[in-house]
Amino acid sequence: MFVQELKSGVVPLLIPTPNATNEIGYNRDRFLLNPSLTGEEHLRTFRFLGILLGVAVRTKKPLDLYLAAPVWKQLAGMALTSDDLEEVFVVCILAYKRRIVCQILILCVGQAKRYVCQKQCAATTSDL
Repeated sequence: MFVQELKSGVVPLLIPTPNATNEIGYNRDRFLLNPSLTGEEHLRTFRFLGILLGVAVRTKKPLDLYLAAPVWKQLAGMALTSDDLEEVFVVCILAYKRRIVCQILILCVGQAKRYVCQKQCAATTSDL
């Protein structure tokens, strides 16, 4: 029952991945911990969720609760990579990559313009 309340949003501890919200990428059926919940009552409820997960692991009774891989990695103390973030937030990663590509193109265009200007200047001065 508690798992259904978590998945439905009645208990707001979990949120769907941004990929689910944006309907793009992988892990649309996964959940992340809700980062906006920082009050004492919410922290106690997170603790209860942790106990529930621990009991499920120890008793080998899996919960019908699909947490995204970054949640598990953070719980295990592992570092997250951009690939982990792409698994749950592809729109952000694509925008970041697109921004880098745009910056590279701007640099390349700037260098190409300088090269053309230098060639034109060299041709003009050689005519003098």
